[in-house]
This record gives sequence, C-alpha cells and structure tokens, in this order.
Amino acid sequence: MEHIVKIIEVIVWPVVVLASVYLLRKPLIELIPQLKKLKYKELEMEFEHELEALSKKSQESRSRVEIEVPKEEEEDYYLQRVKELSPIAAIMESWLGLETTAISTAQHFKLTPEKKRINFHIAIQTLHKNNVLTDQDVANINDLRALRNKAAHELNFQITEDEAAKFIEIARDQSDIIAGETWRKFGGCTH
Repeated sequence: MEHIVKIIEVIVWPVVVLASVYLLRKPLIELIPQLKKLKYKELEMEFEHELEALSKKSQESRSRVEIEVPKEEEEDYYLQRVKELSPIAAIMESWLGLETTAISTAQHFKLTPEKKRINFHIAIQTLHKNNVLTDQDVANINDLRALRNKAAHELNFQITEDEAAKFIEIARDQSDIIAGETWRKFGGCTH
C-alpha cells in the first residue's frame, strides 16, 4: 500500500499540470499573439510584433505622400535573392538603401553644405529641419534602426523571409517618403 501511495504522489503533479495545459490550451493559444516576447528554442516573437507595429505607422506616413507606385510593384530582384539566401543580409541591404536615399537626397537638393561629408544621422536631421520628414517619420526611422540593430547584433537572431520582406517594405516606404517629399517641396530643382 505504501508503494501505491508514493507512486500516486509522484504522478499526481505531472498529471495535474498536463491536464491544466490541456484544459486551458485554447485560452493560452489566444494569449500568445499578445505576448511582448516569447522565446522557445529559435522562436522569437518580439521582432515580429515590433515590425508589424512599425509597418502600420509607416503605411500611415506613406499615405500622406502622393507617390506613384505600380499596382503590382515587384520587389527588387537583388533584395529578393538576398532575402532567400539570408534574411538578415536582406535587412542590412535594405537599410543601406534607406541610408543612401537620405544622404544622397539631402546632398542633391543642397540641403547640406557642399563637399562636406555627412552621415545618415545628419541627413535625417537635415531632412527633418527642412520639413521633409515629420516627427513621426523620424520616429519610424529610429524604430526601424532599432530593429536593424537587433538583426545585426543579437547573437543567434533568427528571422523569417516574411519578416525580412516586411522590413524591406518599410525601408522602401521611408525611402519613398524622403524622395517624394523632397521632390514635392523643392520642385525637383536644386537651389
């Protein structure tokens, strides 16, 4: 009899835990999308949530800028190939595209002193000061930079192709805003 009691004591807690998880599986599954951060082996949901929130903000910003975009816009072939081979590399490449757009636009429209080497931060500040970028645009770019930094610097960081595609889309939106708004404000002419 003692052996049976000891066996029951050992088995009871795992059975209670398994039964609880089974009974609460639906409510638990519904809570998963609302978690801020969840790690299980290689699963990382924080990046995806931040990317989704940033995507909504970026679309709102882009909607104020009238930019002609083909209805069936095709993703840049180069970024498509990079994304397939390495989603993290695609994030880095699309970020470089955004940096290049900001710097070259500020220089082309002579918003910065001629022959002075400027960096991305100065270009963004200059575009903001010249009312090309709103406070929200700058916040979006800073959020995008934070996500890029996670991809670049966190060890064992994993990202899906879909997440990389979303990042590429947001970076392209921000580049379009920079180019479109600068062109609109300065009429395509350098001054």
